[in-house]
Amino acid sequence: MRIATPQLYSGALNEMQEKWSQIERLQQQLSSAERILAPSDDPVAAARIMELTEALASTEQYQANADMAYHRLTLEETTLASASDILQRARELVVQGRNGHLTPQDRGFIADEVREQLHALIQLANTKDSNGEYLFAGFQRHTEPFAKSASGAVSYNGDLGQRSLQIGPSRQIADGDSGQEVFMTIRNGNGTFVVAASDANAGTGVVRQGTVTDISAYADHNFRIVFTAADTYDVIDDTASTAVLTGQSYMEGAVISFNGMETSISGEPAASDVFTVTPSANQSVFQTVNNVIAALESDLGAPAAKAQFNTNLGQALGDIDLALGKILETRASAGARLKAVDAQKSANEDVAMDLEAARSILKDLDYVEAISRLNDEMTALQAAQKAFVQVRNLSLFSFL
Repeated sequence: MRIATPQLYSGALNEMQEKWSQIERLQQQLSSAERILAPSDDPVAAARIMELTEALASTEQYQANADMAYHRLTLEETTLASASDILQRARELVVQGRNGHLTPQDRGFIADEVREQLHALIQLANTKDSNGEYLFAGFQRHTEPFAKSASGAVSYNGDLGQRSLQIGPSRQIADGDSGQEVFMTIRNGNGTFVVAASDANAGTGVVRQGTVTDISAYADHNFRIVFTAADTYDVIDDTASTAVLTGQSYMEGAVISFNGMETSISGEPAASDVFTVTPSANQSVFQTVNNVIAALESDLGAPAAKAQFNTNLGQALGDIDLALGKILETRASAGARLKAVDAQKSANEDVAMDLEAARSILKDLDYVEAISRLNDEMTALQAAQKAFVQVRNLSLFSFL
């Protein structure tokens, strides 16, 4: 078979061009450190690399969400710790204010400090995170949640929303708590019922907060302890419009028991004095502190006013204790979520390392093997070039 010179040249050039293509591809692989430059290089591996990349991106987003939740929960825990300190100081001031030897001026100084504590508590409730979002506003993160009116009452402008962040493939975590739940919906009294003395009382009777002794016998009715004389009283169930106890002899400090609960009264009540026992209701921590201020600033000129003062501050102590309990409960919840976030972050890091390792096996270039192949291709190209020069000289014109 006769091989024409153009065919010989064309074959040699095609071979050298192929070698150049191989060399160029190897150089691109070395410069990018990637084995697969196009899906066509290895379709199966390319598809798997895409899956691993998407999974890694999702894990990185989970980790970013976990970091956000961690920072917000840490800030919440710190803020609530400060709020606990404020309430504890307010409690100390209540105990101090109950001292019967204080002058009105002394009680005024204590009321001023309690008022400052209230101001600090409102500021804490309006804490912002690093993104400028309010911590206790629910979903209304750009609305200041708590506002104080001219009368001193504090209102809530947020909502009950609680944002949950996806921190793992099957794990969500709440990154905060609603201010309504933390500061506004706190039961007053002892958490079940609340006692109070009528403002019209003329005696010096002071009612104790009391406790539930038999929850199975308790009914959330409104009761009145009515003194028919200085030494006798009746207990009336206003909800059922019935008398529970009648003609009971009064002894100072003796237990008054009915409806699965008990309380006691000290001092000297007067005839027609009334003490109420009603179911507990929600009361904000701000209202509790305002009640302390109002009691400390009240006029204690009459003995009955002093009795009312002692009843009110005794009630305030119970309300502060319940507020402290609610904040402690929220702190415990935030702490538990912080531990969960820590555990999930650690799991995410392990998953990310596994995904990265699997992707690296498929994607990363083996430098030693690639350089060896490049040297082989360069050697083959040089040999092809030398061979082409020799073939090109194989012509009759070269011998003429």
